[in-house]
Amino acid sequence: MWSGVAFGISVDSKENAIFFAPAIFYLLSRQARNDSNRQMGQMFWLFGAGTAIFSYFLFATLKGELLPPRMSFNLSHQAAGHVSLLYEVWFQIHRNQGALFQHGSFLFKQWVPKDGVLMGLGTAAMVICLYLGWRERKQDPALLIAGTLAFAIAFYLARGSVILDFYVIPLIPLYALCIGLVADRALKRMSAPTARVALPALAALSVAFLSLPNVGYFIVRGVHDGKVQEHIADVYYLPLTYLQQEQIAWIRQHIPPTDKIITDEDIWVALHDVRPYYPYAQSHWNAASDPRVRDDIFHPAGARRHIPRHLAGRRLHRSLEWHGERNETQQCRRSGELDSRRA
Repeated sequence: MWSGVAFGISVDSKENAIFFAPAIFYLLSRQARNDSNRQMGQMFWLFGAGTAIFSYFLFATLKGELLPPRMSFNLSHQAAGHVSLLYEVWFQIHRNQGALFQHGSFLFKQWVPKDGVLMGLGTAAMVICLYLGWRERKQDPALLIAGTLAFAIAFYLARGSVILDFYVIPLIPLYALCIGLVADRALKRMSAPTARVALPALAALSVAFLSLPNVGYFIVRGVHDGKVQEHIADVYYLPLTYLQQEQIAWIRQHIPPTDKIITDEDIWVALHDVRPYYPYAQSHWNAASDPRVRDDIFHPAGARRHIPRHLAGRRLHRSLEWHGERNETQQCRRSGELDSRRA
């Protein structure tokens, strides 16, 4: 039961953990197949997981935030009143960023250039785990479980929804697990003398291959310290937030800390936790959907409000359109400056 509770809490923390449910429940059933209390154990696991998951819906119901106002699930025109758990679930199910395998997608622009080797080997190892695991599921379910867990999160990424960088994190250890299991199975099928030679040779070849500059895994060729040269690849300190840093610098230079700002959530921490503090900087989601933020902070007469240009795209347009501010977002898109006006 406690494993079910832990799984339910993980789903509450990150909803896409629900894709792991079939593999985890199969493992539970497999481990308890010879136990006389097998069905009771399964029901307790479902009870623990369901209790943790549905407590989230219970809290939303008690706060009056389960259903949207007037039962409106219109994605193009969110009803005013209060936030809604079911509306947000409906919105996330229907949001789309295009297919994962189409040209210019996250796969080809972000993942393949950074870690194409792991993606290729991991995908091949996952397929092998699924094939061998299904054939040997009665003797040893390890390969099938590892392959199914990796396939579950791979299916989640490939289904065509919005993909953020950190969404691929659960797939990395699962791909590594599949690669390790397949390599272990291959070595076990070799004779002891062959394995003693093959293992060091394979390790040396792998390091040599990954160290080639053309592969771009350990060593890359590019501009470093102002010169075109070969240098160690540092995927953990890539300058991925330069746009956010420019936005923060522009705000600190042009906007007083006492003014009220509608901004994106990715610079919220920098504006609130680094001097000078901007206590009235709010996410555009909160400014549009949270009644306390929308009504108490931005509606008082005479309040100065700033909307950064980078929010004048579809997200801010969608979130503020139902307030009758469509013209404002169109002006922001044309201006190239932060739009400042009296509310």
